[in-house]
Amino acid sequence: MITKGLTIFLTLKTARFLVTVLVLLHVCGCSAQRINMIEQGDVSAQIIETHPITVKRVSIFRDPKGITVSGDVFRRHISVSPIRGHVDVELIGQDGKVLYEDTLRLRTRRVTISRRVIKGEFSVRWNFDLPVGAIVRVSHHEGKHPKG
Repeated sequence: MITKGLTIFLTLKTARFLVTVLVLLHVCGCSAQRINMIEQGDVSAQIIETHPITVKRVSIFRDPKGITVSGDVFRRHISVSPIRGHVDVELIGQDGKVLYEDTLRLRTRRVTISRRVIKGEFSVRWNFDLPVGAIVRVSHHEGKHPKG
């Protein structure tokens, strides 16, 4: 009876190990398909400085589902006031013409232990490829999102 219980325990332990390995392989496989387009030199990001809130980080990734543009917005000084407004994202071709525009809502959250610094986040997924040499211009605006 004890050996049967031990066998079942080892079988469950082996099964858990195999599931863990499979999940890790899947996660690694998915992230390997995700390409940082800025680091690769395919596109560049241009942040338009605004006051008192500005965009601090922009990432542009390509994966099998499309292009993801995301980033963070911070207030230039410490405040307990929430970050409001929206982010405008423009795709600009090598010739300087605006190829696509999008206006994004901000998701805000507190990011420090003192709960005094608030971060805004934005993200959009595009189902088209970006031309090589394109610029993604990003700026924060304090006004309401145009779509309400």
